[in-house]
Amino acid sequence: MKRAGLPKDLGGKTRFAILDRIARSGAATASEIADDLRLSYPGAKAQCAALTDAGYLEAVKRRSPRGRPENVYAISEKGRGLLPDTGSGFAAAVLGDANVLCGPQTAAKLLFRYFQAAGERYRAELEPVAPSLRPAKLAARRSAEGHFARVEYGDAPALVEGHNPLWKILKEFPEAADYETAALARALGVALRREESRHGETHFHWPPGSSLQRPPPESRPRRKSAERDPGGPTLGLLFD
Repeated sequence: MKRAGLPKDLGGKTRFAILDRIARSGAATASEIADDLRLSYPGAKAQCAALTDAGYLEAVKRRSPRGRPENVYAISEKGRGLLPDTGSGFAAAVLGDANVLCGPQTAAKLLFRYFQAAGERYRAELEPVAPSLRPAKLAARRSAEGHFARVEYGDAPALVEGHNPLWKILKEFPEAADYETAALARALGVALRREESRHGETHFHWPPGSSLQRPPPESRPRRKSAERDPGGPTLGLLFD
């Protein structure tokens, strides 16, 4: 989507960068946004408040490592309307009609076949890759498809996705979430546990002791400095 086609109440590139930051890295405090985008705290707070008033963000609570819940900003449903979408609204309508015309299980069968094929494509791409590098490879593939994916290690390692271009389909047909999880599990070769966060992220957890260990430092991709630049190329995926 080009800037000329965006709603006027989004304002300038700083607000675009804030939406991009939250979509890619999950809900964030005003302080985190200020640090990541090199803004002043009052400036980040004011921009987030304006986006919240316009309906593109929502203020939610997140558990803090210090124990007390903290206030964070997350992409709202209205805001997700600006993110990549693979025609999920149209597809959801067609699937609904398929149930009417061909029987109540038609949509489920079609979705099962779709995600089964997607899982096979992912598996074929990841098969030549060392198991420890597969999560990052899959995250890059999913990000290219508009999922804003990243990998988190630690006590609960997971593929974390900030957005789903098929969110309207998953909303209308909840069983699709199970099919999608199975597709990713097939690709990675491990069982996955899906967890939906209250602020829009999806976590696909795998067992800590599996073959998907944290890769050695020399094999991890470096973070590009442009990701911290409000006017940098990170805006391309969200607004192109």
